[in-house]
Amino acid sequence: MQQPSIYYGGWNATGLAFLLSLVGSGTIFYSYGIYATSFAAEFHASHALINSAYMAVLLVSGAASVAVGRMIARWGLTTVGILGAVGTATGFFLVSFAQSMWQVVALFGVLIAAADALISVVFCNTLIIRWFERRRGLALAITTMGLSGAAIVYPPVTSALTVAIGWRQTFLVHGATMLLLIPALLLWARVPSHIADVEWLPRIPGLIRADDTPAVSAGDLLRRADFWGVTIAIGVLGGLNGAVMISIVPFAIAQGTDPTRAALLVSTIGASALGGKMVVAVLADRFNLLLILRLAMFNGAVAMLMLYLAKGFALWAVISAIFGLSLGGMMPVWGALFAQLYSASDYPAAIGWSRTIMTPLLAGVPLLAGLIYDATGGYQLSWLAFFILALVGFLFTFLRSKHGRLSPA
Repeated sequence: MQQPSIYYGGWNATGLAFLLSLVGSGTIFYSYGIYATSFAAEFHASHALINSAYMAVLLVSGAASVAVGRMIARWGLTTVGILGAVGTATGFFLVSFAQSMWQVVALFGVLIAAADALISVVFCNTLIIRWFERRRGLALAITTMGLSGAAIVYPPVTSALTVAIGWRQTFLVHGATMLLLIPALLLWARVPSHIADVEWLPRIPGLIRADDTPAVSAGDLLRRADFWGVTIAIGVLGGLNGAVMISIVPFAIAQGTDPTRAALLVSTIGASALGGKMVVAVLADRFNLLLILRLAMFNGAVAMLMLYLAKGFALWAVISAIFGLSLGGMMPVWGALFAQLYSASDYPAAIGWSRTIMTPLLAGVPLLAGLIYDATGGYQLSWLAFFILALVGFLFTFLRSKHGRLSPA
C-alpha cells in the first residue's frame, strides 16, 4: 500500500465543493432577504408574490434532484457542473433586466432553480464520495462549511453592493461570480477511476460494504427502511431550520426585544452551526454516524421544547446556539451515511431521491409556522409542534433495513 502523501488531490475537489456551496447558497438563498426589499420597492409587489420566488427555488431544485443524479451518471460531473454555473449566471443576468415581479418569479422558479440543482448537494456530495472513504466525513463537513460561510458573508456583501451600485447591477456581479467558477469546474470536477489506497478503509470480515452489494433500482431504494429513516430525519431537521430562521426574530420582537438584538439570534444559530460542522469534521470518521444523527435530532427536539418554555433573550440565545449545533451535523452526516449505504454508482440516484422526497418537509414546516401564527396570533404553539415533529424525526432514525449494516465510522 502506498504511503500517505503530503497533499491528496481529493482536497481540490473538496475546495471546489466548498466554493459551490458558498457561492450558490450565498447568491440565491442567503441574499434573498436583501433582494426582497429591492423587489418590493421596484415592483410594489405583495410579500406573498415576492416570497414565492424563493419558495419556487426550494421546491423546483428539490424536485429536480432525481434528474440531476441521472444526469451525473450519464454525462459526468464536469458537464453537469458547467451547465449549472452557466445556467445560474444566465438567470442572474436576466433578472437584472426584469420589468415585473412575475418575470423575477419565473426566472428564479425555472432557470435559476434548475441550474442551482445541478451544482448543489447532489453534485457536491457525489464529487466528495468518489474521492474519499477514510476521511469522507471530514471532507463532507468542510464542504458544508460553505453554507455557513455563505450565511455570514453574503448578506452584508449583497447589501453593500445593492446600496453602492443598485440591485440590478448586483445581480450582474453575482452572475459574473458564478462564471468565475467555470475554470475550477474544468480542473477539479473530476473523479478518479478508483479511490486511492491512502483513502481505502480496510475490509473487516463479515462486514457488508456498499460496493459489495448489487445495484439498487429506484423501487428497491424506496422499499428500504434505512433510506426513509435518514431521509425523514434530515428533512425534519432541515424544515425546522427554515421555520426557526423565519420565526425566531419576530418571536423575540413580539416579546419586547429590540429588532437589532433579535437579529443576533439568527447569527448565533449560524455561528453555532459552523461550530457544529467543525465538530462533525472531527467525529464523523471516528464515530457511528447514525448515533451522531440521533444526537442531532434529539438536540433539536430539546431546543424546540426549551423555546416553548423559556423566557428572555439570554435563554433564547443559548437555545439558538444549541439548535445551531444540531444543524451543523445535518448535511455532512446525511452525505456520509448515504455513502455507507450505497455504492458510488448508486449514490447520485439515492441522494437525489432523498433530496426530492424531503422537499415537502423543507417547504412545509416553515409553512406550518405561518399557519399556526395566523391561527393563534403567536409562535408559542409552533415551538411545541416543532418539538413533537423533532421527536418523530428522532424515532425515524431507528428504522433499519433487513440487509447487513455498514461500518459505523
